[in-house]
Amino acid sequence: MVRTIKDPDVRRNEIIDVAQGLFLSKGYENTSVQDVLDGAGIAKGTFYYYFGSKMELLDSLVERLTTATLLTVEPIVRDEQLTATQKMEAFFGAIMQWKTENRRFLMDLMRVIYRVENAIYRQKMTTASLKRVAPILTAIIAQGVEEGVYATEYPTEISGIVLAVSRSLSESLVEILMDEDYEGDMSAAFERIIHAHHNAIARILSFNGPLELIDIETAKLWIEVRETA
Repeated sequence: MVRTIKDPDVRRNEIIDVAQGLFLSKGYENTSVQDVLDGAGIAKGTFYYYFGSKMELLDSLVERLTTATLLTVEPIVRDEQLTATQKMEAFFGAIMQWKTENRRFLMDLMRVIYRVENAIYRQKMTTASLKRVAPILTAIIAQGVEEGVYATEYPTEISGIVLAVSRSLSESLVEILMDEDYEGDMSAAFERIIHAHHNAIARILSFNGPLELIDIETAKLWIEVRETA
């Protein structure tokens, strides 16, 4: 039998495709490397040629998902008909919408990466993602400065600060979602956290109008996933 030799990038993407389907259907923890081998029809040596571990495979999948998300927001930045604030809200809104549509998978993913032993991996993943997002946000802020709605001499640095605040927002919501003993009004807590961070970002940008980057009702859909998990 003639052995079929595939382009390394093709083979690698096929493995990620299989992993994505398995992680979505079975969950990350319930999917073994052997499941991936069986699904992709490859030997163990082939798997470890491309990925050092199942966690490294997950890292590659997250990178792919990040790329897919950015592809949805790039047209927003290029749209010359939108103001900077419209772009800012659409930018964060598109990312949140994508995350919410995939919330069951991402909820399962968060239970893994928010473990203490995975703190370094989580930091690495977050840093890599922010580096890719920062230039897009910088362009939006620079436009806002030109329009006179934002006030800063440092668009690049401010974009990093805004992303740090948005990360704080995500971390705060995740902390509540991951707290199995949480007994407060989660919906009300979500509202306060989101409003507080919106206000903080508006102040950082010296923006006088209301800034709604994340739709609260959309964010609350995550609570349903937690309660039904």
